[in-house]
Amino acid sequence: MLLWPSKSLAVRSHDYEYILNLMPERPYAQFNAYKESGYPGLAVMNVLHMENKLSPAQDAFMQPSKPAEELYDVHKDPDEVHNLAADPACAGVLKEMRAELSQWQQSVGDPGVTNEFRNSGWSARYPTRSLEEWRRIESDWEKYVLHGGDFPHIGNPPLYLLKRIPAKSRATAS
Repeated sequence: MLLWPSKSLAVRSHDYEYILNLMPERPYAQFNAYKESGYPGLAVMNVLHMENKLSPAQDAFMQPSKPAEELYDVHKDPDEVHNLAADPACAGVLKEMRAELSQWQQSVGDPGVTNEFRNSGWSARYPTRSLEEWRRIESDWEKYVLHGGDFPHIGNPPLYLLKRIPAKSRATAS
C-alpha cells in the first residue's frame, strides 16, 4: 500500500509538455511524513499559503486539488506556470498530446488508476495542519537552520486529518 498515492502521466514534444493528472482530487502538496519532517521550505510555504502571501504561481502548488490536465509551452513558459489546457488556441496541440499519451498507455498496458490504488494511503485532505501548528514548525526550523538549535521534532498531523474517507462518503465530505 502506498501512503500518499497519486498518479500523473506526461508526454513531451519539442514545444509542449502535457500532463494528465489521473487523481486531480489529490493536492500537489498532499501529506508526506518524510517531506513534512525534513523540508523546512514546506513549512514556510504552508504558512505563506495560509496567510494568503504567495503569488498565484506559488499558491497553485498549495491548493487542495490540481487540474486534471496541464499543457505548457516549454519555450515561452519554461517554468511551466501558465497552464494552456483550457486555451482554445491550443485545442489541436492538446488533442495531439492526448492521443500520444493514450497510445503509450495502450502500448505498455497501463491500467490508469484502479479503485484499490485510489483508495489507499492517507486522506487527500489539505492542508494537513492548522496555521498555528505550521507557524510553530516554521519557527522550530528557523531555530535549527539559522541558529544551530535542536533538529525539530515535527510529528504527524492529528490522526483525524489523515484518516481515509470512505469512497461513498467523499461526495458529501467537505
